[in-house]
Parts: sequence; C-alpha cells; structure tokens
Amino acid sequence: MRHHNSEWQELPTLYLSEDSNYAYFEARTTGLSTFAISGEKSTETPGVPWIIVLFAMIAAIAIVILALFKTGILYFGTKPPEK
Repeated sequence: MRHHNSEWQELPTLYLSEDSNYAYFEARTTGLSTFAISGEKSTETPGVPWIIVLFAMIAAIAIVILALFKTGILYFGTKPPEK
C-alpha cells in the first residue's frame, strides 16, 4: 500500500518467494512515498488432496470386500458348504 494525498492506495503486488526469515514481494508504484505491507487472514482451510481421498475410498472398499469373502457372504463359483 502507498500513502498518497492523505490516503492509502492499494498497489498491484506479486508474491515472489519466502525463506526461513522473510517473505519477498514485488509491487509497482507511480511514485515514492510512505508504504506499508498488509494482508488479510485467510478464512479458507486447506483441503485434503483428492488423491488421498481416492486411495482411502479404494482401501475401504477393498477391506469391505475382503471381510465379505472371509465371512462367506460373498463368494466366487459355487456356494461354500453350510456350517
């Protein structure tokens, strides 16, 4: 932000990178004046990547199918003998 004519003006700003101590930005301004770097706290929470959700669903389905085979509810070919 740039302070000009008794008001703060937002500048087009680009995030470049960060290291363990600093974050680096680049901004374009039409003149030199007092400036400030400000930000807004994000209200978004990071989501779970879709690939993890997909693998979890496949694993859950495989576990259910194996449990159904093990209990005899699900079978291939002829029905297993009754107990």
